[in-house]
Amino acid sequence: MPDPRDLSVCNLLLEICQAIARTPDELLIGTEWHEEGASLTIHARRDDLTQIIGTYGITIEAIRALIRGIGMKSGRRYSVYVEQ
Repeated sequence: MPDPRDLSVCNLLLEICQAIARTPDELLIGTEWHEEGASLTIHARRDDLTQIIGTYGITIEAIRALIRGIGMKSGRRYSVYVEQ
């Protein structure tokens, strides 16, 4: 059973990625729950992934830093992955 904090982080990641993507309806966040947190995987179309990753990976690194920071503040551990 996921912690309620994990669900809110997953929803936040979905909202951020939907704001960036050109086709937000085709975006999906896969989750794998762990005792100490969750692994979040972004599934999207190729052109949306290029927008989410950004030039030289700057955008996805900023997203990962934000999610990690939320996890540190709440005592949880989150990792963000990108997959086609």
